[in-house]
Amino acid sequence: MSNIKPRPQPVVPQDVPKQPQIYSPEFKHNLIDVESTPPNSIVVNIQGYPVVGDWYNARIGMDQEADGFNSGQTTPHQAYRLIKNLRIKLNSPFDYNIQTASAITDFTTVGKLYVPGFTPMEGDAFLMEIGNGRLGRFEIQNVRPLSLYQNRAYEFELRLMELATTAVVEKMDKKVVETLYFIEEFILNGQNPLLTPKGFNDRLELKRQLTMMSKQYIAENYSHEHATLLVPEQDSPTYDPYVVTCILNLLEHDVHPLMKKIRNLNVDGRQARKYVDLYTVLMNCDIDSLCMCFTEAGIVDTRKWSGNYSIASIRFSQLRQLVYPVEMNHGVDRYHTPTMTGAPEARPLVKTVGTYAEINGVAPIEANLADRAYVFPKEFYDQTMDEQAALTKLTMDYLENKSIDIPTLGELIKQRKSWSPVERFYREPILIILIKAALKGIGPW
Repeated sequence: MSNIKPRPQPVVPQDVPKQPQIYSPEFKHNLIDVESTPPNSIVVNIQGYPVVGDWYNARIGMDQEADGFNSGQTTPHQAYRLIKNLRIKLNSPFDYNIQTASAITDFTTVGKLYVPGFTPMEGDAFLMEIGNGRLGRFEIQNVRPLSLYQNRAYEFELRLMELATTAVVEKMDKKVVETLYFIEEFILNGQNPLLTPKGFNDRLELKRQLTMMSKQYIAENYSHEHATLLVPEQDSPTYDPYVVTCILNLLEHDVHPLMKKIRNLNVDGRQARKYVDLYTVLMNCDIDSLCMCFTEAGIVDTRKWSGNYSIASIRFSQLRQLVYPVEMNHGVDRYHTPTMTGAPEARPLVKTVGTYAEINGVAPIEANLADRAYVFPKEFYDQTMDEQAALTKLTMDYLENKSIDIPTLGELIKQRKSWSPVERFYREPILIILIKAALKGIGPW
């Protein structure tokens, strides 16, 4: 017998599946924060096929184990937090052709999820459409975090347990102790994406008011004769380039059929576009530029603009009046360039006054403005205003990145119909900016 031992076979390394990463662990740099990943980058980098459904997240105590849905258990022993309209991403397209009962119990797919502050649990339930008008109840299994850091996504398996009939959904809803609504865009804005029913309903109402106000604004202020927006109640058709530019940049072009017909007239002959105006500051949420805005404006004759036909200035628009800054107080050009010193000869706009009701003990808007004050008093631009009307305070809160008081905003929206037409012309764009800020979070809309 030979004493030669057989040569040991080389150990073949097994292919261990790698956990998907949402970051590159090999690359390190002092500019990269390894403690957390920006939420917007996590959302963008999660790949897959999006589906929307209702997630039943188990509420368990310290001494309880996660378990799947059991219709026989009472609410104290099995309770859920329901998150409606939750968007997850599947690794592969969902197969909608499930025909037999045996196929239901064998069907499993893999999904990913990122919701700040939310942890999926083993045994959670997820309801989503499975095709042909049917709803399926999936059980969450094999939950795996995709990173070790604070902001992390999760991967999990979804196993189709049964068709979710009306009776099944009713039994699950009886175990719900809290209901929240998921708003994905809030993640991109750094907000909590889970809203209470009241917050969700407030958001729906703000969106409805935004659409209605935008349509009414265009319909009320559009001139079919001049194909642009005009300042109402003036003795002659009057054009305000700053408001028109704001509306064209602020509203979606499909909000009203007339939006695409609004002309933005050429007023560059006297350097009008070089002035920093209130509406640009508000759209950019740029409080540092507020002190550079012109604070007074009045009506000037458009015949002071260039008569050169090739320029096609506002002089040839058949409009004879234009809102223009009274004085340019910022920039070195005012010392040397007369065309940038404003229009001291400008006469005040016609400003009618509506009817007001106090909001929390203060007026909704400033009614007794100086003759040529532009929208707000001069003290607002200097940030030295002590007593502020409701709209003025909300506007300053927005610029200072403070929370917008939704009840006050809602009351202003209701009262705007009692304001005069010229007051609505200048203040409704500000309300629209505030609504957009409240919907998307504080900051540039």
